[in-house]
Amino acid sequence: MTLSPQLIAATIQDDPSLIKDVQDLVASHPDAAAVITRLLTYFQTKQASTDVKHPKPDQGIAQYFTKGNGSVGTPSTPSLVASPTPSTITMADIGPAIYSTSPLSFLHPVRKKLVLSLHQQDIALVSPTNTSEIVCSAPYGSLYRIIAVPFLERTTKQTALILFFRHAGINTKSSKDAVWAVPLADDGKDFSLEFHSQHKQLAGLSEDLRSSSTILPPVPFVSPSTVATSNKRPDHILISVLSYFLRRFSPTQYSSSVDIIPNPSPPHPNFSAHLKSNQGTIYLLPTGILFAFRKPILFLRSAAIEAVGVHSVMSRTFDFEVVMDSTNGVSTAEDLEGVPTETKGDGRRAVGFGMVDTKEFGRMEEWIKKAGIRDRSLSEDLKAKDKAPSSTPTPGSKKRERTADGEGLSDSGSQVSSSHQDGITASKKKRQEVVEDDDDDDEEDQDFAPESEDEIMEEYDSNAEGSDSDEGEQVEKPSIKPVKKAKKSNDDEEDLEEESLGEDTDEDDEDEEEDDDDDEEGEEEGDEEAEEEAEEEEEEDEVKDISARRRDDDEEEIDELIDDD
Repeated sequence: MTLSPQLIAATIQDDPSLIKDVQDLVASHPDAAAVITRLLTYFQTKQASTDVKHPKPDQGIAQYFTKGNGSVGTPSTPSLVASPTPSTITMADIGPAIYSTSPLSFLHPVRKKLVLSLHQQDIALVSPTNTSEIVCSAPYGSLYRIIAVPFLERTTKQTALILFFRHAGINTKSSKDAVWAVPLADDGKDFSLEFHSQHKQLAGLSEDLRSSSTILPPVPFVSPSTVATSNKRPDHILISVLSYFLRRFSPTQYSSSVDIIPNPSPPHPNFSAHLKSNQGTIYLLPTGILFAFRKPILFLRSAAIEAVGVHSVMSRTFDFEVVMDSTNGVSTAEDLEGVPTETKGDGRRAVGFGMVDTKEFGRMEEWIKKAGIRDRSLSEDLKAKDKAPSSTPTPGSKKRERTADGEGLSDSGSQVSSSHQDGITASKKKRQEVVEDDDDDDEEDQDFAPESEDEIMEEYDSNAEGSDSDEGEQVEKPSIKPVKKAKKSNDDEEDLEEESLGEDTDEDDEDEEEDDDDDEEGEEEGDEEAEEEAEEEEEEDEVKDISARRRDDDEEEIDELIDDD
């Protein structure tokens, strides 16, 4: 590997003697070229983020996209222009835009429509109504991670593009502005990428992208014709363009430090989870765990994760805890951004996720093994969480824990405490006894039911003969009616006996009296039938009231037994 003269000249500008010494060192020790390149790139990036000088007037944008003779072609490696003070960033400071998108609905750093603008050395978010208003900007050197994942919060198929920046490079100096997130429709609807006409003569970006795809991946997303073709997904197009600018800005950093994770098909494992009270989606990516899209957006780099522990495993959900090792120097400031300050007592910081569906346990365990992360599910502090009152399972839920060898799940002793289980058994027995008593009451209620319809009709038949033994006796209500019928029959017989003694010997008078008696009997029988029907309805209502009162009493007894349990 040879050391780029342009890189040396861009980093060491005012000391020709030092430039010569560096070149001689690399010539005598070729193996040191890679280390020297990284060192120069580091100082170059620091210089770009701290230098407050404005670009020189004679340093136009064309020099970054032209050959040495000034003709348009494959661009040479650019030299950096110092970034201005963050508080005074204007469009004149970052230069004209080379590419700009249509207004996009950003989720972070603010929820509003913004234009993503790509400049010579900076990437910016610009107001769609005022092109001179820069909401946020950062140099390409501060962009260290690009992630594309499925955006599951909308019905249409969309991919969310997430950009992570180093805080020192953000012009607002605010950590909340260090993450940009925007969902893009997979079909390219409402998306356009404009290559500004005033810069078309400066470069053939699409040609350079195609040629560089065979040199420095990952730039294989661009179609053979143009960059902004309609048959490509917007996230693929933007990743391609960003890859180009990152590579031109710093070839070494692009190939070694920028983590680019495109959205594959099928996508990486993802599932719903809670971070405290915020519900979001967890993505198990090749290089870490992403939690999005509720604030804060977290990316837990697997190399900085000390251990992962699963706890509070229920029949439907489980919780897990990610411990970041901040003591051995592996974790950077960006790795710990957004991670709660809660520590494990030895400087390690932990972040907990909850309410994960148990169906996702297998994929979670597979990812932990593949990433080579230690499983601390059987640690004492996680066992204590399982025993805490807040994690006590509800009746009917199953409590499980990981086996000693870390494979699968096994029943962890008793599902609930023995005292609670005995209480449930006793409650069930009492409820069964109450139900049996209720059945007995139903059988007793049947004794109050009136006789069958045939028996009632026969008993109330006007031709039925009354029994002498019924007179003067107290019987149930249905037997009172035959007694009245028997008394009426005896009165009729006495009238006939008086007539036979000669009180009325005229046959016509007797016939008239018989007709009158028949009419009176008919009227009396009609009145008696109406009275009988009314009494029968009263009896049925009384039986229903008795049954209803018994059912109410039984239900009150059952409720009292349940409350006592």
